[in-house]
Amino acid sequence: MSMTNRPLSLLALFTAVNAVGLLLPTTQAAKANPTAHNYNPALVAIYTSSCVKQLNVETPKAKQACQCSVREMQKQHPQPQAVAIVKQAKSSDSVDPSTGIPTMMSKYFAPCL
Repeated sequence: MSMTNRPLSLLALFTAVNAVGLLLPTTQAAKANPTAHNYNPALVAIYTSSCVKQLNVETPKAKQACQCSVREMQKQHPQPQAVAIVKQAKSSDSVDPSTGIPTMMSKYFAPCL
C-alpha cells in the first residue's frame, strides 16, 4: 500500500467507525420504544366488525377490546403475519367459552379485557 493510499484508508475506516457509532444509539432507542406495524384500515375494520360479533361481552366493551387486540398485534407482527394468525385462529376449534375468543388470540386480548 502506498503512503498516499494509507491516509485515505485510515480516513475511510474512521468515518465508517464514527457512522456506526452514530447509528447504535438510534438502534437501541428503537428497540426500547418499538414502533407498531401499519395495517390496512379496511382490513382492520373487517376484523373489528367480525371480532365484535364473536365476543361474548357488551358491544362498546367488545369494540374497544377488538381495537385493542389489533394494537397488540401491531406491536408484534407485520400485517401478512397477523392475517395468517387470524385465519389460523378462525379455523381453530379451541375457543374460550367465557369470552368467545379463539385461544390462539388470547395473548392479544389479555391486556385489553
